[in-house]
Amino acid sequence: MTYFNKDDVTLLPTLLTLGVLLLVLSAAGWLLRQPSPSAVLANSLVSHAAVLAGLLVALTGGAVPAGRLLAAVCLLVLAQLTMAPGPTLLVGGQALATSLLYAGFRLAEETACGRHQILVDSVLLTCAHGVGHYYRHMTRSGHMAALVATRRCIDSRVKLECEREHQEQLLLSVIPAYIAAEVKRGIMVKMADVRATDKTAKKQFHDLHVQRHNNVR
Repeated sequence: MTYFNKDDVTLLPTLLTLGVLLLVLSAAGWLLRQPSPSAVLANSLVSHAAVLAGLLVALTGGAVPAGRLLAAVCLLVLAQLTMAPGPTLLVGGQALATSLLYAGFRLAEETACGRHQILVDSVLLTCAHGVGHYYRHMTRSGHMAALVATRRCIDSRVKLECEREHQEQLLLSVIPAYIAAEVKRGIMVKMADVRATDKTAKKQFHDLHVQRHNNVR
């Protein structure tokens, strides 16, 4: 049994159905693009409902046998597992429902082609599920690694800010505030001069910032 023939135009309804399905999924992703968990869950349910409805229409239309939709079902399973939002358990269950729907119509088809063909279809669908879950796991691992790296950078920045504030408090506890302000201003001026002249030579600070105080007890 051949799945695709060049002279066979019965695949046009299936292609149109899948095209409309793609538009529905795109519209659902655009309308429910808020990052809240409820919106993500609603987007996932709407997307998978559209997938199951499109597959059901394609299977029950009668124009295309169920066996010819194997490639389309594999692509739908991969799309569900790799691009659909929502928890992994929910997405995996809905992809499994898609496969079971196809398998049910495949078994109930009048012109059954034997157990070997059904076994081949099951192996291909299992491979599609395995590839989809592997891709989803690797993508989530990459996102978690990026999140951990970003968190470390933020923690380092916060730690540096805390150390800088601690040094400023220590400086203010040793010398008066106005002298500390003059010291900081002098350092900033010299750093600006170094940046402007683009010189890397090391120079010592000659400003002593010493003032005379009378009647100190």
